[in-house]
Amino acid sequence: MTTEQWIAASSIAAVVVGAFAIVVSMTHVRDQFRTLIFLVYTDRYSKTMGRLPFAARHPGSSYRLSELPEGERAEVLAAFRDYFNMCAEEMWLKSSGRIDSGTWRVWREGMKEVARFPSFTEAWQQLADEYHYFAKYRRFMDALVADVAKERPPHSAATPVSATTHHDQAAKTLPDPDRK
Repeated sequence: MTTEQWIAASSIAAVVVGAFAIVVSMTHVRDQFRTLIFLVYTDRYSKTMGRLPFAARHPGSSYRLSELPEGERAEVLAAFRDYFNMCAEEMWLKSSGRIDSGTWRVWREGMKEVARFPSFTEAWQQLADEYHYFAKYRRFMDALVADVAKERPPHSAATPVSATTHHDQAAKTLPDPDRK
């Protein structure tokens, strides 16, 4: 091999190694970005849930929005609005490929757990029209509410059902944001 051929081969090898390093770096950056999104949304969730009274977060309690004084009711609805906004954003993140399917499954199951809160359905019924611009999200949330309602025995809307009873069924029935 001549010197020129060695230089050409070395240049090609350097380009290949450089391209590989860029791909590996971009993969790490993507993973860091997804981790950051997860942490930011987990923090938002914690802060939003912290604004709800304990009884409002306890499935099976008798807590009802309709029984609250107007000021307290407005505060609880504001917390649910923030929660619903966050859920809509999470669905958008999944639909646009910004989060992976594993993260979406965790968030979707979390949404189902929150839907078991005693005042969730009341809040959704009052705030759902605010999401008219995001029809896919409205359908998702309406299906979520309907699925949770099916889990409740007909004699009591406030009686909780074990989360594991319908876990697999719920994962199959809730719409996937990637499906049109």
